[in-house]
Amino acid sequence: MAVHLHPYCRHLVAYFCHGRRGLVILLAALLATVIGLALHGAFFYVVNVSSAWSQQELEAIIPRDTQGQLSLREDKGIAPYHAEGAIIPGEGDEKLVNPGLEDLETIECTPMASHVMFFVRIPKCASTSFVTLLQKLSQRSAFEVFFHPSGAFDWDTAYRTKVARTVESKAASPGRGFVYARHFYYVDFSSFGLSDYTYTTIIRDPVSRYVSSYLYYHFSSKQHIQDILDPRHRKESLSACLKLEHEGCKKNLMMQYFCGHDSLCKRGSQEALLRAKQNLRTKFALVGIMEEMRLSMAVFKALLPSYFHDVNLDALGSILPEMNKNENSLEVSPELQQEIAAANWVDVELYSYAKQLLHAKASACKLL
Repeated sequence: MAVHLHPYCRHLVAYFCHGRRGLVILLAALLATVIGLALHGAFFYVVNVSSAWSQQELEAIIPRDTQGQLSLREDKGIAPYHAEGAIIPGEGDEKLVNPGLEDLETIECTPMASHVMFFVRIPKCASTSFVTLLQKLSQRSAFEVFFHPSGAFDWDTAYRTKVARTVESKAASPGRGFVYARHFYYVDFSSFGLSDYTYTTIIRDPVSRYVSSYLYYHFSSKQHIQDILDPRHRKESLSACLKLEHEGCKKNLMMQYFCGHDSLCKRGSQEALLRAKQNLRTKFALVGIMEEMRLSMAVFKALLPSYFHDVNLDALGSILPEMNKNENSLEVSPELQQEIAAANWVDVELYSYAKQLLHAKASACKLL
């Protein structure tokens, strides 16, 4: 087996080889490396970071309307890191208590007929796949999909007003629903004259999403992504990107999509987490879970039938042609997974909260 050393490693070899003591240290390091390779399977997990749905999930939830074979990689995810009850930095062993979960038994399965549905696209959470599904469903149902490809940024009052007027004009057709799909942070559009609307989105295991985002920004062959990345950051490791928060490595990113545009939403904090949870609970008809897409789609169908009633949960799969999946996989040690989870503790708590709400709504709809 050929061993190719990184240039930095070659410098270390040269350094250690000066003198007998250095040679002993080098031989010990090489022996440890051989042992590590032998035990590779026991200490590392291969992370497949595709943001596309697994083939089995698609075959179960999307009606077939064209011929062809699915070509989607199965996303096995990563080793569990105990998302429920993550420790809050600076608070010792005290765990954050999820607000509003004590009344889960009161949740009802009440279908909604909102004229406008905002679909918040969160990076590397299967949003491209989901928008493709919505576009296909719109061809059979009475709704239109407006898809804007831009990334999320802070919207001032003038821009929020512009978006509200755009939605208002495009959703003017009576009896026809409207979906606004875009990367954007939560906005209370009732303050801008909109009514009869709801929010939906899909979120993902925070560690898996973080690794996927790192690979997408650092190794994508797409030119527009390469243009975003600073060339000096192109070859940096996941560990370095985590510490420096370069492109694709912003911490607690999912939280901001629920928290909104306030300054407190820009960094992870308990206050930002509580704001995000409150909006998730009261403003979103449903937040689906990428790792539980079949169950999520069943609940979407029960709660938002005007948009999802044509989804056949018993049918075989169909082709979704544009999958924004990564081209690479990465091995992430359990220790680095824990570091990523600790750094993204707000997203970890939010994900756990969303999953509990999904299960509660599924139970209310007698889907569990």
